[in-house]
Amino acid sequence: MNLPVSTAANTVAPSALTRAISVLAAMLIASCIIVPLPNIPYRAFTDDTLKSLHVGMRRSEVLMTLGNPDRRIKGDTFFGYFWTETTAVVAVPYVPDRDIVRPHILMIEFDLDGKVKRMQELTHERVGLLNREVEKWIEGSERSQNDPS
Repeated sequence: MNLPVSTAANTVAPSALTRAISVLAAMLIASCIIVPLPNIPYRAFTDDTLKSLHVGMRRSEVLMTLGNPDRRIKGDTFFGYFWTETTAVVAVPYVPDRDIVRPHILMIEFDLDGKVKRMQELTHERVGLLNREVEKWIEGSERSQNDPS
């Protein structure tokens, strides 16, 4: 019985794609790779929807336009609509000094009649620091109400 003998003529050289995948896999295993991406927002509403909001709009109109808020603060005085924007993809291990998603929140304040008093989009590199920005924004409203001028 004759067995086939492997020769250089019947072997296939690895393609450029195979070599590139092998190099990428080796880099992933050996170190951390951060691949920056174009900012990709993830939210349930469009820029045109945001542009349709205005001071004086009723709470019910905001709810019909944007849906239920992610946050309701101090009853229904403040609404917060949260979304994220992906800024990079990290391959092992995680880089702890930078988030790979940028959090955003659209804050809306209503007056006593249930109409939009003010609104602002807040963002920060870190979720914890965004929460502080929200607190400052709300405190700014409370200070202006207590200011006798």
